[in-house]
Amino acid sequence: ADGQIVEIKIVNKYVRGSIHLTKVDSEYPDNKLTGATFEVYKDSNANGKLDNGDELLGTLTEKEKGEYSMNDLFYGRYFVKETKAPEGFVLDTGVYEVMIDTNGKTYEVENKAGVGFINEAMRGNLKIVKTSSDGKVKGFAFRITGANGYDIILETNDKGEIFIDGLRIGDYSYTITFFAKNNHTTAVAEEKHQNLICNGYWDAPTTPNLELAYTYQKDGEWNAFASYLN
Repeated sequence: ADGQIVEIKIVNKYVRGSIHLTKVDSEYPDNKLTGATFEVYKDSNANGKLDNGDELLGTLTEKEKGEYSMNDLFYGRYFVKETKAPEGFVLDTGVYEVMIDTNGKTYEVENKAGVGFINEAMRGNLKIVKTSSDGKVKGFAFRITGANGYDIILETNDKGEIFIDGLRIGDYSYTITFFAKNNHTTAVAEEKHQNLICNGYWDAPTTPNLELAYTYQKDGEWNAFASYLN
């Protein structure tokens, strides 16, 4: 009617969003990694970079293995920084910006597009030294096995050494394998050693229960066979 006042109520709602990331092994991306810590900062001084003027809001929560998130963040710019890497992995020192500008949206943080937030495994060196009372140390075969299907056979050099660099930190086992060909038959004896830790140094021990040992020559190289009492 003429002169009637119509009241219109307008309600403004805050834009809220979430941050999420999936942490994985760079070499085996199906392997999700647990035990990391990610700090989340608000760009309080609005200068577009992480500095002392920004507010630490807290850390991402790991709700499932390798899945980290923080919910209900208001409109604005945030920074995500890893401060603790999973055990056995290298810390990512980068700072990752997230701009929350769409209500209800979850923003994924990745340091490798399409893969997730990856970490490189720590690596070290493995050295094995074969000793012998008769000084014959070259050409002994060692089978080295470890996690993620690692399996390799190497022979000692003229110093009785095997050296592997760039090996992922972890538990390894080795088997000393002696081969011999006698009367057109092949015999094999194995001496097993478990739970080696990468970055260490081992001497293959002498064995007190040695039953039989002999050498033979094949293709100009001397080889050894040994069998052991139970």
